[in-house]
Amino acid sequence: MEAYSKAIQEQAAGGEVSEELLTALVADPDAVAEGQSLFAENCVVCHEARGEGNIGPNLTDEYWIHGGSPLDIHASISEGVLSNGMPAWGTTLGGPAVQKLAAYVLSIRGQNLEGKEPQGELWTGGSGEGATSASDDEAGTEDDAAEVPPEPVDEAEGVTEVEAEEAVDAAEEAEAIDAEEAEEAEEELDEESDDLDAEDVQEAVGEG
Repeated sequence: MEAYSKAIQEQAAGGEVSEELLTALVADPDAVAEGQSLFAENCVVCHEARGEGNIGPNLTDEYWIHGGSPLDIHASISEGVLSNGMPAWGTTLGGPAVQKLAAYVLSIRGQNLEGKEPQGELWTGGSGEGATSASDDEAGTEDDAAEVPPEPVDEAEGVTEVEAEEAVDAAEEAEAIDAEEAEEAEEELDEESDDLDAEDVQEAVGEG
């Protein structure tokens, strides 16, 4: 399986990102390990060390705000979600790194670690127009009188002081910042504690 995944990666080198490529990367221990390192360097502030979520959503459950297919997850990482403070990592890390980061996120999905409560919709397969979710299943067939709308997600929700402190602690534990930088970040966030968002936290720890 690992040899097959390597072959897929070679075929796709420099080309368009596909679901087949991302699935192959998940089967490649080296790619997943590189993705995990990238996650520790760039993502723990919002998603915690194991992906259980803090400011950002829990990445270990089956619920996804912007789609749960491999391509959806890759797009969220690469293009970012500026409305809730998530950077577009594609411009910062580059294509190959984002692919491995997506592979790592895919590898931890379904672990259901204790952490932030589920957000978005239960993903059951597919992407784009073919995607299905729990709300789709509950909506019933075309004969039903009305569709069941998904519960809206408030992406503009602010960040609490506790979440901000945990984000700084996570960055320090991952050695993304040292003790002195952590102290400076906490002081900066304390000054803005009345109106914090994810971007404020990322800027404070030097990852915005």
